Amino acid sequence: MNAGAQPEPFVDAECAARFLAIERRQLLAMARSGAIPAYSASLGSRRRMWRFRLSEIADAMSKRLKKPVGLIEDDMDNRSRQSRSSRKGS
Repeated sequence: MNAGAQPEPFVDAECAARFLAIERRQLLAMARSGAIPAYSASLGSRRRMWRFRLSEIADAMSKRLKKPVGLIEDDMDNRSRQSRSSRKGS
């Protein structure tokens, strides 16, 4: 880091969701699953407060978009199957 340079600030879920143009709930699901980098800012409470760095989210999303299309489709198919099987078990 350069002398005198400020570290990138953390942002809340609302700001990060706006950055990705998605709903806050979708962003939080991505954070919980590890699909995007996130930091839990909670200290012992049951409710987590997530914080994000926009540059890390942008980097993760650009790497994800560079994944070959077939692999992205396989990921989507696997998630769809998992979702259906978890609903059947309920």
